[in-house]
Amino acid sequence: MSLKQECIKYFKEKKGLHRLLREVWEKLKVLGKIGGNVVLDCLTSDEKVALGGFLRKSFDEGNCSISIKSIADAFYETKFRSIDFIEFLEGYFQEKLVTNKETREKFYAQREDFFNIIIEEFKNTDAFLWLTEMVSFKKFGYQAIVRQYSEASREALKRDIEFVALGINSLPYKDGRFLRLGVFATLITKDPHFFDRGTFAGGLFLQGIGFIFDMESHSNAEEVSELYYLAGIVSDKISSFTAIKGVRLFNKQEEHVAFKGFNDLNEDFVITLSNLDTIRRAEAIDDKVFVVENPNAFSAICDILKVEEFSLVCTNGQLRLASQILLDMLVCDGSIIYYSGDFDGGGLSIAERLKNRYGEKLVFWRFGVYDYLENISDVDINDIGINKLKSIRSIELKELVQEMTLKKKAAFQEMMVDRLALDIKNACRHSSSGRATDS
Repeated sequence: MSLKQECIKYFKEKKGLHRLLREVWEKLKVLGKIGGNVVLDCLTSDEKVALGGFLRKSFDEGNCSISIKSIADAFYETKFRSIDFIEFLEGYFQEKLVTNKETREKFYAQREDFFNIIIEEFKNTDAFLWLTEMVSFKKFGYQAIVRQYSEASREALKRDIEFVALGINSLPYKDGRFLRLGVFATLITKDPHFFDRGTFAGGLFLQGIGFIFDMESHSNAEEVSELYYLAGIVSDKISSFTAIKGVRLFNKQEEHVAFKGFNDLNEDFVITLSNLDTIRRAEAIDDKVFVVENPNAFSAICDILKVEEFSLVCTNGQLRLASQILLDMLVCDGSIIYYSGDFDGGGLSIAERLKNRYGEKLVFWRFGVYDYLENISDVDINDIGINKLKSIRSIELKELVQEMTLKKKAAFQEMMVDRLALDIKNACRHSSSGRATDS
């Protein structure tokens, strides 16, 4: 038996020293050198005896702090002094001493290689651009991958990223097609649920699409639906819908037969994202479309103006994808949007989002300070709502935002129904008189 083997055997038999040596070993991993202290709590009687004999001092207290240098010095006073202290510890724990810094550096180097191998696979593709941007700027899915890299199988993670990259390179919009999410996932991975929301791959896939269409934020269901739609993917065509009155819908050159019937009877109707698949053009009466946020306001206006002919759309709270596609068609056809919504954080956020999208083609309707004060309620705007107001950047809404932030009270469309209906009625009469004069 060599001296080193004898040394290790000797200290292995000193059970009361094991915890001390373990703490020294862990501290060396952190510091990378002899230094610092180790703390031992709740010493057992065996540990007190072993420590006293080794360090030649009394350990009557239950806790103690010992410098690592003094422990090394005590080791070098034994008959094993010719053995390097760190080499002894490596033999004792049967592993090479690798500092935490060295471990981290190795980990990061391996992770970088992991990314580079995948990026190289997809050179000269959209996925290559996404992966490069993701790694360079640590966004568009980077944090999710880093978490998985630390927790999951590297091979499984590599497979998931490769499938997502293949999906990014094969988005149906490139061929002018629309595919359901499950069908698309099956074509790419043979698993219809691979890209489902709530899964790692599904979340990463959305991040990749977000990069392609420069939409880093897609936190709510409507933003996700819009992102899918831009990519040519439909997750659900039924739950996204919009209520309409007085809007003519055309598939190619002919008016859609079913919706023509509602318009001929001057009745309101609901159209889903699925219905919009075949619609190519939307036409408003006199190129004016009035848009309200609230379904109660929509129904009330239709009841008040039963005999009038006008174009009205309800976005039903958060701007649904079906509403957005319809409004896109109307603006493309030359219509002006007159938008009215609730006076709260969400209402003004939707209004600003629409204004940013349609610019001069959208006019704020009953969104003034006077309208707010005339219809103010006792309902408080909570902190989330106030923060949304503070994020509004529209110059047109600046004065209103200041007043609402000061009052911290909401106002709702239901209080303005009569005035909204009167605005539409006056607009209809003006248009009728204009048509009569033209004739």
